[in-house]
Amino acid sequence: MIFHDMNIRSIADKIGMDYDTALEDFCGDVSAISSKLLSFPEDNSIDALEAAVDSKDTETAHKAARALRKSAEKLSLTRLAEECAKVEKADEAGLEGAYMSLRALYISIASILEGEE
Repeated sequence: MIFHDMNIRSIADKIGMDYDTALEDFCGDVSAISSKLLSFPEDNSIDALEAAVDSKDTETAHKAARALRKSAEKLSLTRLAEECAKVEKADEAGLEGAYMSLRALYISIASILEGEE
């Protein structure tokens, strides 16, 4: 399913997306935004990040969070990008807590996007 302009607008707040910025970044191409949104959960797994957190590999967790942040920024998913940045800055003691917050938001976004298909 392709989102229409109104569909994207209606879920933008729910997924923490700055719709106007995304529209500008994609030169007004709503179908391109729609395509990227629909593929976001498939293209951006948090499995590597979860594995790094589970093994207390802070460096790998930071790299995985940075990769996810960059993908989120490309779609103007500002809340997700902010949570990724927290994981990137977390030390070993704070890594799991920062990750759990990120994970909850990621799952929420993925559920909303997958429900729109």
